Order: sequence, then structure tokens, then C-alpha cells
Amino acid sequence: MQTFRDKIQRGIRLNGYGQNLLILYAGRFVSLIGDRIYLIALTFLLAHRHPGFLTVLWVISLVAPILTQMIAGSVTDHFGSKKTAILSDIVRALATGLMPLTLESPVLFLLVFIVSGAGAFFSSSLYPLVTNLTAVDTRQKVNSILNSVGSAAMFIGPLIGGLLLAKSPVFPFLIQSFTFVVSATALLIIPAPKLGNTQPRQPHEDRLRSFWADIRLAWNFVMKHAVLKKIMWIAIFINLGGGTLDAYEVLYVTKAVHLGSTGYAGVVSGSGIAFFLAGVINARYAKRLAPSQRLAVGTLLLVGGLVPYAFSFNFAMIISSIFVFAFGMVTTMTAISTIRQNAIPVDIQGRVTSLQSTLQISAGALSVLVGGALIPVLPIRSIITGAVIAAAFSLPVAWTAWSDEPVSSDVKA
Repeated sequence: MQTFRDKIQRGIRLNGYGQNLLILYAGRFVSLIGDRIYLIALTFLLAHRHPGFLTVLWVISLVAPILTQMIAGSVTDHFGSKKTAILSDIVRALATGLMPLTLESPVLFLLVFIVSGAGAFFSSSLYPLVTNLTAVDTRQKVNSILNSVGSAAMFIGPLIGGLLLAKSPVFPFLIQSFTFVVSATALLIIPAPKLGNTQPRQPHEDRLRSFWADIRLAWNFVMKHAVLKKIMWIAIFINLGGGTLDAYEVLYVTKAVHLGSTGYAGVVSGSGIAFFLAGVINARYAKRLAPSQRLAVGTLLLVGGLVPYAFSFNFAMIISSIFVFAFGMVTTMTAISTIRQNAIPVDIQGRVTSLQSTLQISAGALSVLVGGALIPVLPIRSIITGAVIAAAFSLPVAWTAWSDEPVSSDVKA
């Protein structure tokens, strides 16, 4: 028989605020703030010391996850999501801690590659970690809260990064290193059971053969389930547009809308507020729609925000369109995360989600490259409009998912 205290604790867990989840939220918040501090500091330092290397930074940041994401999924499933996430944090803590010693050396870019690549291992392990810590009926809310945490960090991190950078170019990197240690400690405290199958060390050829088998397993699983195929294409289309929109937003805001650096800073701050509010409201109303319905509504809002964004001519138009886009983006990403967690058995989640992530990251990288190639020959507004059209292809796919039946991870690979 449950005591009153047991009932209260169970109610807290069902509302997405259990002890383990609170620890996870705190660890993610601190780590993501560090991410923003580190990125702002590194971009600023390169822009002032070696402007030509900014392109190298972008390329490494894009290529590293593509090369490591699928490997990360295999490692997560075979050796356990918790261990993989902790090891990822430790590696990134060491790499960022060494960066202040390499700011004038090519070794810096090797460390950037390591940090970006290790980040893929963390992202592949987060899905099964959240799946294990939640029940089916709370995952949408938990994913919404995690999105809110990320949005808050996106807003606060750059502010702290600017203040730290004013004191010393070393501080932001040391703070980032420390936040990874905090994240690893938080994960260590969470008593998540071991996930995945621990296997004996294999000869090199067997490991390579096993890796290709993992790719085939993930691909075949996605192809067998219509809803996973749909979210794969939705994410690809969104990233085909999103890569260009993210990479060249500063050019669009300053050159096409003529807002200048102050206006751009306002747009960045407004975006952070918009995404944070979107996460909070999504968490509040998480159970109002099924994940597939949220996917359709979210994509509609996302595209509905991007269209006026492409035709904005002042600050008010840009900010209002970003608010609509933010609500759509958070709703869509929350739905995609929840559908994946519900539909994919936890012992292969790392591989399946990593395959899908590799495809969508590749789409984003292609978008950045194509957008960059078009900048010398087309007006930036035309390039942004083309990116919006690419993202809009996600809308008809999402609406075919409206009536999809809820999927359970009881399905077999």
C-alpha cells in the first residue's frame, strides 16, 4: 500500500520533476551555458586575431558530428548510454581546458574537432537516458522542459561569455571545462541502470563489420516504420533551410533589413526569449495533443514564422516572425524527440537516432555550403527565401502524420 509520501513523490515524477530529472535538467543547463560561453569566446577571439580561420571553425563544427555521429550511436547502444555520456563530458572537459594554451596554434582546431565530435556521443546517449527516466505519458513534458533549459542557456550563455571575455580570454574556456565536469557529476549521481549490451572487445575487422551491420540495422528499422521515415524527412527539410538561416542570419539582419549590429544583438536576445517561452508553454500544455498532432501543428507554425521572416523589413516584423517560428520549432522538436523515444526500443535508440541525426546534420552542412556559394551571386534576401522554401517542404510530410497511431517501443527491431 502506498503511503501519502509515496503518492506525492510519484506525482512529482509524473509531472516531469522527479529527483533524477531535476539533476539532469541542472546538469544540462550548466553544460549548455558553458557551450554558449565557449562558442562566443572562440568566435570573438578568432574574428579579432585570425578572421580567415572563422571558415575553418565552421567547417570543423559541421564535419566533426557527421563523421562521428553514427559511431557514437553504436558505442551508446553497445556500452551503455550513461557511461558514454559521462565519458563524452570528460573528454570535452579536457579538450576545452587545453584550448587557452593553443589559441595561436593549429592544435586549437584539433581540440575543436574533439569537442564537436565528442558532443555527438553525448547527444546520441541523451535519447535513451531520457527514455529510461520517463514514462510514456511524461516524455513530451520532459522534452519540452529540456528545450526550455537549452533556450535559457542560449540566452544567458552569451551574456556571461562576453563578461568573462572582457576579464580574460582564458576564463571562458576554463568555465566551459568546469561545466562539463558538472554535467558528468550530475550524470554520475543519476542511478540509471545500464543500457545496451556490453560486448567483449572484437578484432579490428569484426568491429568494422559490426559497425556496418549497425548502420543496416538502423536503416532497416527506420524504413519499417512510417512515422520514423516521416520525421526523418521532416528533419532533413528543416535542416536544408535551417543551415542557411542560422549561418547567414547576421548578413540578412544587417544587410537586407538594415538593422545594424545593435539591431542584430536585439534579434539574438529576442530569439533566446522566444525559444525559452516556447519551451515553457510547451511543457505546460504537453498533454493537449498527441505527439504526431504536435508534429503537424509545430511544423505549420514553424513555416508560418519563416515566411514573414523572409519578407521582413524592420525589427518588429523580424521579432514577431521569430516568436511564431520559435513556438513551431520547439513544438516540432519536442514531438520528434518523443516519437523517437516511444517508437524505438531503448537498446537500439543510439544507433537509430544517430543515423537520423547524421542525415539531418549533413543536410544542414549542405545548406551552409550552398548558401555560402550563392552569396557572391545572389542578394541575401533571395538566399534566405530559398532556404525558407526548402524548409516548407516539411509541412506536407508533417500533416500526413496527423492521424498516425501512437507508437510504442515494444516494437521489435
